[in-house]
Amino acid sequence: MSKLITGLDSLLSVPARLDGDRLVYDNVPDCSVLTCGCLVSESFAVCLSQDGHLDCPTCKRAGIEILAPVEPLRELYLRMHALRLGGPDDSLASEDAVSEASEEVKRQEKQDKTRRRSSSKKSTGTALSNSRQQPVRPKPKTATSKVSLLAAFHEVFTEVNNDAAVKEAERVKPSFRKSTDTGVGFVNEGNNVEEWITTIKDYGPQPDRKDSTGIDPIQISQGPEPELVVSDPISIPRKSRTSFSSMGRASNLTKALHNSTSSTSPIDGIFNNSASSKPKTKEANKELLYAKNFPFYRKLYQYHTHQSKFFLRSRSSKLFINTGISPNLRRFVLLDEKRWEVYRIDPLRPEDPPLLESCGKDTGAYGATFEELLPKPTTEEVYANSNSDPTTHKDLLERLNKWEHLCCKISNNLLVIAGTRGILRIFDLNDHGKPLYTYYSKFPIRCIDISGNERFISLGVTGKDKFSGFEQPFIVLLRLRFGGPNDNDEMEESLYEGLLRNQGAGSGSEGFSVTPLTVTLPYRDPINILQFSPNSQYLSCATAMESRFMIISIVEPTRPSLIMKSQRKLDTSLESEGITDIQFFPDNRLMTLTSVAFNSCPIIIDTKTSSITGLEGVAQPVMLVRVDEVGSTIHKSAVSPRGDSVAYLDRSGICYLMASPRMDDNDNKRIVVVTEAANSYRVRESASMRFDEDGYKLYILDRKGVLQIADFTAGSREDHSISRTKIIN
Repeated sequence: MSKLITGLDSLLSVPARLDGDRLVYDNVPDCSVLTCGCLVSESFAVCLSQDGHLDCPTCKRAGIEILAPVEPLRELYLRMHALRLGGPDDSLASEDAVSEASEEVKRQEKQDKTRRRSSSKKSTGTALSNSRQQPVRPKPKTATSKVSLLAAFHEVFTEVNNDAAVKEAERVKPSFRKSTDTGVGFVNEGNNVEEWITTIKDYGPQPDRKDSTGIDPIQISQGPEPELVVSDPISIPRKSRTSFSSMGRASNLTKALHNSTSSTSPIDGIFNNSASSKPKTKEANKELLYAKNFPFYRKLYQYHTHQSKFFLRSRSSKLFINTGISPNLRRFVLLDEKRWEVYRIDPLRPEDPPLLESCGKDTGAYGATFEELLPKPTTEEVYANSNSDPTTHKDLLERLNKWEHLCCKISNNLLVIAGTRGILRIFDLNDHGKPLYTYYSKFPIRCIDISGNERFISLGVTGKDKFSGFEQPFIVLLRLRFGGPNDNDEMEESLYEGLLRNQGAGSGSEGFSVTPLTVTLPYRDPINILQFSPNSQYLSCATAMESRFMIISIVEPTRPSLIMKSQRKLDTSLESEGITDIQFFPDNRLMTLTSVAFNSCPIIIDTKTSSITGLEGVAQPVMLVRVDEVGSTIHKSAVSPRGDSVAYLDRSGICYLMASPRMDDNDNKRIVVVTEAANSYRVRESASMRFDEDGYKLYILDRKGVLQIADFTAGSREDHSISRTKIIN
């Protein structure tokens, strides 16, 4: 028993005093917690304090104060001291011994209190010491009652748990408490893990927050970026390579919860009650609702931007040829052959309907509404903000008068529209859609995309050799800069920062420049899909006829490198559309591919870019899972930022949602039908989909101008506005 007590003393030791320059740890009767979360003897802390502040002897932080006494550890000290005074039988300790130990501790605390009063110069410090040095009152004595060591520990920890539960029940919002009279509540019986997560997230410090969500963003460890080449010398120069950092296959939801809780001190969660507890509680509430509802329960918002004036006709009387949703979910675009419309929405208030923000025509006229359009740019402005000049491209104005829109892409601040006759235009959405730049291509533009950091625009073009007559596909990479040639080239900086830096230099397109870069592919199959990665460091593309897909690294835009290539065997009948969409996962390691062909369901692959070795190696992907349940006519896909769910859109308009903690886990895969949008005959007419930054909401915009928002955190399943999805698997 003496060995056990000695071992417990070493485990319960805290900084107690200084022996010269050496910090001595000991089991003390006045254990207290500091504002930094460290435990220390309160008498020792008072000796170290100056004007009520001290440097923590454990973590060395400055400006620390005594937060509160740790009553459970003080009670445990009394129990341990009573066991020492219990006599020859070390396994038993009577209440008399506990009372005697308590009296001894009282005398010691009284001496310490007198010493502190004489040494303290500030009244606040004296009041703090007096309020925290109350002696622990022993329980009433019982005749010949003896408590074993195990029973003593059980009693102490039972009291600790009960006191903590009472305190937290008073602090947590009513929405987290169990409803005993109605039987309705967010927390079910026995769900102690969720209550613990709520407590830690509500009251624990959360430094270095990267966004406004209830959890910390998922951190991915990345090493040096690859510098890879393809053996074909006609397209991509050779470069040296370095290895990729690999990414584990654990669920991103699990990692997010782990990151949000592991960075929080439990002691801070108990004692810290700051003014920011309300927004943190709201964030934790959404996280709990998401864990309970996803993917089976959601609230569906629906907004019609164009409604028919006739009762017997369809509500949406207008059809658009292409749509798009911005990455920050604050804007979306509707495009037809001659006009475009940009609407503004608030991602934090899905109950608010979208409002028209800007619009324009193919002539270049733009404005807040079609009734108040500003005149189109003059001839001098068109040539000044384009890659053409009046001497070499005299037919540019004629082409601009006769061109039609084909497709569009929207970012947080820019709108890019490509059309017939090789015309591509860039519009500034912060200036009611003013045309910034006009790019003229001698060859037809098949597809486009814009990077998330608004630094690059990619064009899929098929050229023809003058002498041989063979067609050769290539990618035109437009490098955007605000502020002239000396602009900052960091990949992380978006165009919005460039706009802010150059507000004093003038408005409009002053200082805006575009540098075209050409990337030639080692295949003669036309390109039909271009897609940037979330971090704008990689560009994926797919071909039309042979269904090839590949990844190109643009870490150094002037020296792109091919790092992955493969081919999918698909049916080539007339009804086949080949590969219809490619989407990266947040870690850039996984990808999902969709297609419209016979027996060609969506697949999720591992790109294996981390396994590249040698100077000319190219990764070969490995298929992880086939999503057979959604069919073989999928037009679009959207990957959740959490990395644990993917939305698929059928050409009939059915929106499927697949959720799985691991993408290679077929046993725990769950597939539901979220909603149904307008159908589409070709992939270009299909609806646009995008998750919000937390993965709580799914936005769907179809070609009829109908915006649907599926919110999985709008309320509990007992709410009448919450409906259930259709379960497929």
